[in-house]
Amino acid sequence: MGKSKTAEELKQYRIKVMGNDLGLLFDSLYNEIVWIHYKWIEYHELFGVKETRIDIMNKTAPFFFFMIQKVLWEDLLLGVSKITDKERVAGRRNVTILAIPNYINDIKFKVEVENKIQEIIKESDFCRDWRNRRISHKDHGLSIDNENTIPLKPSSRLKFRNVLEKIHELVHLIEKRYFNTETGFKYLTSDRGSIHLLKFLEDGLNYNNDRLEQRKRGQPNEPKKPSLV
Repeated sequence: MGKSKTAEELKQYRIKVMGNDLGLLFDSLYNEIVWIHYKWIEYHELFGVKETRIDIMNKTAPFFFFMIQKVLWEDLLLGVSKITDKERVAGRRNVTILAIPNYINDIKFKVEVENKIQEIIKESDFCRDWRNRRISHKDHGLSIDNENTIPLKPSSRLKFRNVLEKIHELVHLIEKRYFNTETGFKYLTSDRGSIHLLKFLEDGLNYNNDRLEQRKRGQPNEPKKPSLV
């Protein structure tokens, strides 16, 4: 079994196989896409799997987790907005999937990539609408004159997951062409992430419940455990 490559080694390998410009662009986009995916894993594990997890959060730190939900969701929309933005904004170049076809010489493959990119752009339109009018800017119409403005495009976990899957399809398309392999996004997991935290919170709730039951039975409480905060 070969040893895993470092981030720099992977970058140099991509440059070697794909050429300097496409290799650098793909490496930067790939790292951003993986980061978005890991954040999606945490968001989904917390807020999109089980009501019992919501119950734990509501019983321990409801306002904190409300903020986490809002901030993480908006950050996910921002992440997709960044990699699907125009190649140039206000005279500045952006690292975006729209730039990928510029460095592909094979016409047939270039058209295939462009078609996949257009699917992503269409499906992710709601991300950029939220970014432009709510997250990065405070739209006047939405904030003040909301009776006479166009509502934000609908967003949901399902819509975001569909966008992410299409982005993965683009990555797989490029990886298959240049490296004859593909990233197993569906197998990625977060180590010591949100589930790890919820298990500790659940243990804390159970501990408190046990102490309350002891009081009801007239039994002395256990010695107070030292705070870790």
